[in-house]
Amino acid sequence: MNKFFLYAFSILGIVALSGALFFGATHHYWTAGLCLMICLVIYQDQKKELKISK
Repeated sequence: MNKFFLYAFSILGIVALSGALFFGATHHYWTAGLCLMICLVIYQDQKKELKISK
């Protein structure tokens, strides 16, 4: 389930960043930044799960 949310927040962050860069929606920089932080947390958790299962 974590992998799904990792992909979902990655796509949301990329869409928000493209909206901020190409369409001038500056409030989406915050959205992209928060998505990046959430992705890093989920990625670290996913990495820990893989190390424990091996």
